Amino acid sequence: MSVDELESSLHSEIGSYITNKFPGIDVEGIRDSSFSGLGLDSLGHVELSGIVENVLGTAVQPDIAFNYPTINSLVNHALSLKSEVEEAHEPG
Repeated sequence: MSVDELESSLHSEIGSYITNKFPGIDVEGIRDSSFSGLGLDSLGHVELSGIVENVLGTAVQPDIAFNYPTINSLVNHALSLKSEVEEAHEPG
């Protein structure tokens, strides 16, 4: 999966999760709003880590959404994690 596809998939999956939790919310308008500010509880933060793991195909810390508390910051960090994992597995 290309970086653009991965980014799109992360935005889509996280956005779907947020809109299921908070029906009627405009995800595009809240990409830089904190998950806690939206009303997401601790369990929701941990559930977001599972979404990121599924999209990336690699384990992430369960507190990732606490440390990167907006959609944009979480997606950007997830992309950097994926890049680090791929670099670590490159031959040479």
